[in-house]
Formats: sequence, structure tokens, C-alpha cells
Amino acid sequence: MSDRRYQDENGKLIFHASNLQNYFECPKKYELSTKIDLFEMTDAQRDGLLYEMYLFFNLEKYDDVMVKKLEGRKKSDTLDEIRAKAQSMSDYAQFDGQSFVPLSVDFGSFIIEGEADFIGNCQYRGKTIRCIADAKTTSDVYKLWLSKKTAYDYLQSVLYPMAWWKMTGEVLPFVYYIHDLKQDIKKTVLVKTTEQDFIDMEKRLTAIATEKSWEAKSCYENCIYNRYRTSCKYIAYCQQGAELYAPDEEITYGSLIF
Repeated sequence: MSDRRYQDENGKLIFHASNLQNYFECPKKYELSTKIDLFEMTDAQRDGLLYEMYLFFNLEKYDDVMVKKLEGRKKSDTLDEIRAKAQSMSDYAQFDGQSFVPLSVDFGSFIIEGEADFIGNCQYRGKTIRCIADAKTTSDVYKLWLSKKTAYDYLQSVLYPMAWWKMTGEVLPFVYYIHDLKQDIKKTVLVKTTEQDFIDMEKRLTAIATEKSWEAKSCYENCIYNRYRTSCKYIAYCQQGAELYAPDEEITYGSLIF
């Protein structure tokens, strides 16, 4: 995250799918996410990155420094298991195209930046399609996808095709290839987008970039106990959220009941 830019040299906002999602939950959360880096890679995320590198990179083209850093002191059996599961997804999807494709497009009022895991041909439900694909790993695919119900949960699936459309004129579907590594179960989610979706999203993002209003949307569901059953990770940096989380109180003892 530390390498990301959130503004260009002229102050124009640069949107990334992962932190832009914060805006639609709470504008203040979005602003804080661009200024405060709270990201700490977990073992599961490290395994997921290794999985992606094994899946999309030819073994001879690995970034040895990055791979060695991710592999760390993991046991060879663990690495072999991650490689085997990545290979099983490769056999399942039969990816044939470009991997880790950088996307950067200036829309005038804002910029979209990201990196597509894959763009090209692959197998989807028994047929070959051309798409933008993203690999996801989890230990509980049912729980992970059960919570995804809003348009902003799927921002990546519109922003990446939108950027690609601007770059090439080609409209591509977006497919999540999800691998439950614990159960070794695979799931696909195909998201179809249209040029009208891109036009509508551009209007929405233009308004956000123009207004630059980062007012906190403080409420129990956003600050205290969200859909992931946790409090907002930026709550210590947000006055409104902190006041909701730990309000000052005055109590008259005599009013209390046993």
C-alpha cells in the first residue's frame, strides 16, 4: 500500500478499487485510508500472494526477491501445497493471456489506477471467454462471499473493465476465480458490465473528485459493529467514531438497579 499514489502532482485524485470502497461506507474512512497506512500482511494474505504468483507467472519469470520474501521460512511442504493448488486452478481456468497488467487512465477529473491479475482467454463454465480475471483465495468461500451484496463490494469488477475500455475501446466481463484453500473448492463469479455502467460510474466519481467532501458517516453499523463483526479500523483516528465508540458518561449511582 505504501507505494500507492492517491493524488497526482496537481492534486488530482487517484482512485484504487480497494480504498475507494471505503468512500461508499463512509467518506471519512476513505480520506483516512489515503493518509494512514494500517496495512499489515497476514500469513493468509502472504499465502494468497504466493498463490497468485505461482498461478500467473511462468516459473522461470519469477521475481526471485519478491518470491523469496513471501516464502520466508515456510516449510517446503507448505509451499508445495500452495503450488499444487495454484496449478489446479490453472488447469481449471486455463488462463491464456497477459498477467499482472497495469491500468492507469486519466478521466479528466480523476485518475483510475490498478493492476489486473489477468486479461485474456480462459475457461468459464465449460466455454472459452475473453475477460479480465482476478484470483481470490480464502479459507471460507461461503462466509467471504455471503457478505458481498452491494455495488461497492464489486467496484473492482467495474473500475478495471472501465479503465480497459478507455485504454482500448474493448468491453470485457470481469470474472472472480475464487479458491477455498481449506476445502479445496473453486467458485467463479462473472460480472457483466456495459458502456452505460462506465458512463454512470464516471459521473459518480467525477462528483466525488469535484466535491472532495469527507464527512464522517458515523453510526453503529459503520463504526462499532460492521458486517465483518469488527469496529472500523480507523476509529482511533476519527473523532466522531471515537465518540460513538467510547462516549463520556455521567451516572447517578442512586438511579442504578441491582
